[in-house]
Amino acid sequence: MLSTTTSKFMDGYNYYMEGFNTINNTVLLSEGRYFYNHESGVGTSLPQTMAGSFEVDLAINDVIRYTNLVTGVVNNFTATTAGVKTFSRVYLPNLSQGNKVEYLAGGSAVRWTGYFEPQCEPKYTPVTIDFINRYGSWARIFFQKAKTRNISVQADNYKVNPSALPYVPTSEGQVKEFNKNGKETIKLNTGWVNDLYGEYIEELLLSEKVMLYDPEKLYNNQAKYTPVNVQSKSLLKQKGINKKVINYELTFKFAFDLINNVV
Repeated sequence: MLSTTTSKFMDGYNYYMEGFNTINNTVLLSEGRYFYNHESGVGTSLPQTMAGSFEVDLAINDVIRYTNLVTGVVNNFTATTAGVKTFSRVYLPNLSQGNKVEYLAGGSAVRWTGYFEPQCEPKYTPVTIDFINRYGSWARIFFQKAKTRNISVQADNYKVNPSALPYVPTSEGQVKEFNKNGKETIKLNTGWVNDLYGEYIEELLLSEKVMLYDPEKLYNNQAKYTPVNVQSKSLLKQKGINKKVINYELTFKFAFDLINNVV
């Protein structure tokens, strides 16, 4: 007798001390408190203002509940079909005030809670980092504060003979460069965050798929998502009780050469 089995697989990982294949999360995002950029004058469909999304493996009658952090207004979304569904981290009417999100198994048992709070950054232009987290799903971190860009250039060289004799020493050089190209890096700061951000940044450092969106960097007169690699290879996890205020600074290397050499 023939039968069909349908399974779900995510490109995630679990930690050594958790044992073998222990990750079985319904919500593919770590519980905790997250910050997102919110600017009232910028369109809510742009990556620098969107709070991001998360995925949930829902059964029929499971509920995703949004509670406004200021007014307490509740909005419920009940699953009518089973499967992996994508939800916004912030219900659009709550964007300026933030919300608590809960996953209720069967519509009653709270199994997961996340808090999403807006931050307005009037001085700097925030950079959005999207990455594949430990659950194999997309996650988002905003880097709200100062950023610096750096370019490093490399080239091969060779020595040339003078084009005419006797030569004039000041008219031409003896060493020529060729095969020049460059790499660009960007150093970003999260701004003031909470103790839990050490865990979120750890997932970012361990991710093999990272995308960056900087509204100030234009390609063909348009800002675009660009692939990057995390150049920072170590992380000092900070605690508010020790540091009072917590900021994480990371360096990212753009995953392509400055000069197009694709043939």
